[in-house]
Amino acid sequence: VCVCVCVCARARMCVWCVRVRVCGVATVLLSRLEYLLQYLVLAVPVLLFFTCLANHSSSLGAVAVIAATAVFFAGGRLRTSAPAATGGNSKHDASSATTANNVASSITSLRAFVNIATAVAILGVDFTAFPRRFAKVETFGTGLMDVGVGMYVFSMALVSRQARQQPGESLLRGWKTLAALVVLGAGRLVTTKTAAYQEHTSEYGVHWNFFFTLAMLKIFMLLTSPVWTIGQGKAASVSFWSPLLTAAVVGVAYQVLLEGFGLTEFIQHSWLGDGARTDLISANREGILSSLGYFSLYCAAVQLGRCLWTFPGKAKCLAAFSILPMLSLTALQWLGAVQPISRRMANLPFVLWQLHHGSAVLWGFYIVYCAFLATHVDGQPVSSSGSTRRGKAHRLSPSPPLLLAAISQNQLVFFLAANLATGAVNMSMRTIYAPVSVSMCVLALYMAGLCSLAVAMYRKR
Repeated sequence: VCVCVCVCARARMCVWCVRVRVCGVATVLLSRLEYLLQYLVLAVPVLLFFTCLANHSSSLGAVAVIAATAVFFAGGRLRTSAPAATGGNSKHDASSATTANNVASSITSLRAFVNIATAVAILGVDFTAFPRRFAKVETFGTGLMDVGVGMYVFSMALVSRQARQQPGESLLRGWKTLAALVVLGAGRLVTTKTAAYQEHTSEYGVHWNFFFTLAMLKIFMLLTSPVWTIGQGKAASVSFWSPLLTAAVVGVAYQVLLEGFGLTEFIQHSWLGDGARTDLISANREGILSSLGYFSLYCAAVQLGRCLWTFPGKAKCLAAFSILPMLSLTALQWLGAVQPISRRMANLPFVLWQLHHGSAVLWGFYIVYCAFLATHVDGQPVSSSGSTRRGKAHRLSPSPPLLLAAISQNQLVFFLAANLATGAVNMSMRTIYAPVSVSMCVLALYMAGLCSLAVAMYRKR
């Protein structure tokens, strides 16, 4: 999938080169062709991997890599009008700008693919074309869909104000955002209960849903952000490593409560061991308590974001956040110090596992965007210093494809629309009895509609 990003980025540049020679209707047609190509290359493979070709993922991946490589080298040499680098400072500034652009493009691609995969999974799981092994695990263990919520929180934290070390939002604006999330959660609750939509209470609880989890994270951030700031006013200096320290303290403390103070038994079987959900807290115990684990993950991702936006060694930061959590998790489980991974509880092993996965995927995107810089300028290969045989020029730094940028910018709307569309499909047909051919058609139209909505909103802005 990472290589497919290169295909679309290359195709986007090639289409742009053609646009300068045409106008009118031809330009509109080329724009539509660009979007169609990106939908087919970026969204459809995810749909196929998750459904009818799930048992042939290795073969499909090999075909995708071969096709992407062929298109990459056959895309033609590109020309650029970038100004020449005349001095050492100019070279350094251009290199810094290119690196920052690669980080931004990688995060954009990660956020978009998380939403694409989540959208496919939340509707696809209702069809028989979706393998049961990809569904969420009941208590302990991991499945494909167990990655979704954690990756959503991870990708959201990377672009937060805390990650970019920007001035904190006003208290009024923060409470407005919180109120909006509560309204969305309440709306989903009323809709699902009214339509008698099938739910698994062991996922979040009787009344809880993911929007309420996001609201809890917002409350935690409103309370914690002032603690991360030392000083007064806009000139306050932010303690750089505070998010990581907060993540460690919250994660370890929550794990101690789970294993040492009976919270694991409470989440699984309630206090009396009969699984009763007699009051508001016991009825939603999974959602309420797992918010602590997601908050720990959010803080750790904020720290990764700070490193990426600040440190020059981006690849080293990604490598550290990818490798160290997995080594820690492996050591803890080998020593028998922690329980297995549990998405239902969002325990410390789950946080470490999600941090590893998110950082590893982001690292892959970053490598792809850096490798893409080995392109051509005026028909000459660009060296590592940014020079060509005919002179000096800046290295090209491609922006992410239109579809990925659109989905990333409208992440919450895309997710909300996916939930609404999933409910509408389930109320209009008996998905469990639909044949594979019908399932694939419905899912393809569903994804096309979501992607078109995101692109339309992006272009309108």
